[in-house]
Amino acid sequence: MSDQNVKAAQKYLNAMFGGHKAWVKLDEDGKTGAAVMQGIIRAFQIQNGISTITGTVGPLTINTMKKLAVITKMDPNDTPQVNVCLIQCALFCKGYAAGGITGIYYTSGVNAVKKM
Repeated sequence: MSDQNVKAAQKYLNAMFGGHKAWVKLDEDGKTGAAVMQGIIRAFQIQNGISTITGTVGPLTINTMKKLAVITKMDPNDTPQVNVCLIQCALFCKGYAAGGITGIYYTSGVNAVKKM
């Protein structure tokens, strides 16, 4: 079954990271699964300068996550953050309403994380 939010996530990820040599193009079919989740991890690794892009969560990815600032509720006028977009994509792919792929961690995203 195709989901428009998952399709939007696939399109965002391909558009944002498609120019990177380690990117593996995602099918834009609105279907969630291992390929999309690996894509989100791969995008995180690319975005955050991890040297080995694998699409799996290993020690380098975990250590990078631990070093990032905690993301708190943002103001709608704040500068969008790519890592927030990745969280929003992951929430959509897991069936949670994240409000959009905006890069702003606001009410819908906060509520989705609480619900998860």
